[in-house]
Amino acid sequence: MIQKFSQAKIDFHALQNNWATIEQMVGKNTVIAPFIKSNAYGHGIVEIAQLLTKLGTKLVCVADLY
Repeated sequence: MIQKFSQAKIDFHALQNNWATIEQMVGKNTVIAPFIKSNAYGHGIVEIAQLLTKLGTKLVCVADLY
């Protein structure tokens, strides 16, 4: 039996770069409200929210609280 082990890593620097690009496009006075979908696809909603908070988000959107 062949087993495959997959691993996904969140690249904080890429997220930071994407955030800066969006912020540059919309302006610093615009509220950016990222949407965290499906527990961040298994990466952990809390961990992703913490990364986004470090980038300056004031809120995040979710589909539900479950």
